[in-house]
Amino acid sequence: MAPREVLPDAYPLPLPQPGRGPVTGFGTLLNYTTAAEPYTHGLLGVSQARNWLLANVLLISFFVLLAITLGYRWVHMANSHLRHLMTMGKWEDQRYWMYNHSHVWPRIKRSLLYAPLWKHTHNREVQLSKAISIGTLPGRYHTLLLVLYCASNLAYCLALDWGRLNSSSVVAELRGRSGVLGALNLIPTVLFALRNNPLIPILRVSYDTFNLFHRWCARMVIFEAVVHTVCWAANALEAGGMHQVHVSLSTSTSYTWGMVATVTFGFVFLTSFSPLRHAFYETFLNVHRLTIWLALVGVYVHLDKANLPQLPYVQLCMALWVAEWLWRAARICYHNLSRQRGITKVTIEALPAEACRVTFELSRPWHWKPGCHVHAYLPQFALWSSHPFSIAWAESRAPRSPLVLEVEMEKMPPAIPRNRNSHFDTSGHRNFHFDASGNRNSHFDTSGNRNSHFDTASAVGPLDTFRRPSAMSRIPSISTYSRKSASFPLPAVATISEITHAPAAPNVALPRDAACTSISLIIRARSGMTRQLYDRACAAPTGTITTWGAIEGPYGGHDSLASFGTVVLFAGGVGITHCVGYVHHLMLQHAAGTASTQKVLLVWSVPNTEALEWVRVWMDRILRMEGRREVLRIQIFVTKPRHRGEVISNTGSVAMFPGRCNPETILKKEMGERIGCVGVTVCGPGAFADSVRSAVRGVVRVGAVEFVEEAFTY
Repeated sequence: MAPREVLPDAYPLPLPQPGRGPVTGFGTLLNYTTAAEPYTHGLLGVSQARNWLLANVLLISFFVLLAITLGYRWVHMANSHLRHLMTMGKWEDQRYWMYNHSHVWPRIKRSLLYAPLWKHTHNREVQLSKAISIGTLPGRYHTLLLVLYCASNLAYCLALDWGRLNSSSVVAELRGRSGVLGALNLIPTVLFALRNNPLIPILRVSYDTFNLFHRWCARMVIFEAVVHTVCWAANALEAGGMHQVHVSLSTSTSYTWGMVATVTFGFVFLTSFSPLRHAFYETFLNVHRLTIWLALVGVYVHLDKANLPQLPYVQLCMALWVAEWLWRAARICYHNLSRQRGITKVTIEALPAEACRVTFELSRPWHWKPGCHVHAYLPQFALWSSHPFSIAWAESRAPRSPLVLEVEMEKMPPAIPRNRNSHFDTSGHRNFHFDASGNRNSHFDTSGNRNSHFDTASAVGPLDTFRRPSAMSRIPSISTYSRKSASFPLPAVATISEITHAPAAPNVALPRDAACTSISLIIRARSGMTRQLYDRACAAPTGTITTWGAIEGPYGGHDSLASFGTVVLFAGGVGITHCVGYVHHLMLQHAAGTASTQKVLLVWSVPNTEALEWVRVWMDRILRMEGRREVLRIQIFVTKPRHRGEVISNTGSVAMFPGRCNPETILKKEMGERIGCVGVTVCGPGAFADSVRSAVRGVVRVGAVEFVEEAFTY
């Protein structure tokens, strides 16, 4: 039986009108006699009924996935809340929560939820060479979702009436199908890219995960846009050759802007490859936003001039983007501008190991959550660009004038010996040692340089037996730190950081859960803005500069970890900023009796002992907290010690070890000594995070354990 020509399908319901009338704006046609000519424009050959059906199926699929994720999160939140209420301030009642009560769920977590795509690599960047990286690999569960999403879009595009007699009709149907799906996929593409995506707090899914889905939705939009354009061009070529294509693009505003959108999408695709994106991220981000707006305008004009019914899709995308930008601008202005305090003041202090402590004195109070991060704006260094950083410390205190601190420092006498002993080695580097008595001692050499020695019981701060004089009576000193890139005079942490971060009075009423006015970040010098910060601070006579800026947030911090009986925090390098806030928050809640946490282990891997200075001020305060010895243990692994005597191991509550840490060994030991359910979190380099993930998967069937990862892979 010969195939027959099929006319456009009859829509069972009232046919939605394409805009305000028939499809228009297809330009001048040169030849009306070819078989392909009717299919070069309009909706002839396009199966609108099937297009709407498959678009609805795709939309329903999104909502089903949303409902499943929301259901899982609600169950998880209810379980955590119930565990928190039943075990708050106790360890005897946590035995039930130590164990898995099902064999299925641990296997799902090990083989799907926590599993990388292949073997162990997940957040570790895939290197083509030492200079070229193609980014990270998604996890197994995310890969499954992405495969289903891409396969369904491909299947919907190919669900055509292949029995039609005229091949141009099939091409026209594919043109309509790819156009409808491409316009629909623009909505999740834009939504998933927004920092204030409402789905993030509802589902408690990280922005990093949504950014992964954003990239793949964008790739699908680009693929369908190219298919849509190629199908139109194929019929136009068959109808009148290249001359018809040229005339159509010249005489049709709809076609012209449609081609602009397709070409722009192609440019976005080429410039979004991971090597280019990470090598020139600041430039990429600005160019990316401009080109996406150009593409959206192109799609908008293409649909509007042709009077096509998909125009509301693009209008929704633009509305979401504009509304999010207005919301961000309002939040930034509210927290960083006020009549009383003016604009947010920023103090930048150079630290050892090529890092800066950046403290924002906010103009208005700000709500802090443990584990959250902010986007920092420093216009003097990066104009309007912002960068994400984990919050190392947040507190509420009276505003201080940086100028007053500088004047006071100028009046201070030269450094004199204090109750500590220190010395510099012959190379001028600052060394850290640990005595057996557990006291931190220091002395000053004849040049006035200071060198700290950390004891094994207080690797990043003094023990409870060590007490510093008050901030007003303490005599600060100027220390000289030697680095490969620069040698500069830097104020000792005691001169600015300890005075600035000195608490007004002890308080166990969880003030950090209230409004905060001071936010501190640790920024490691890499390239671009972070390198400029460090170099400028190094060049300053005091190692400190002041400027103005703003923060945007908070983002993340979906789980306080207070419902876990045992909490293990892994930090790699500057990832310690993610963990310090958790430690302080858990210690405060434990002292107030509002946490289930009875054991906290902080594991920090650092390249050298100079990095300990990054958080010494805050760790000193944590190590002085009441009941700290019974709850908190700290293990510091120095991967590249300068000499054997620099790091001496000890069995105290704070211990240092040379070499790399083995998360598998640590977790196996902790699982055998755990109290209640175990929460594990990690923030650090990709390879380090992958090793922790692998270790968690190895013990997930031994007992109840949850894994939380903080990552910025975008």
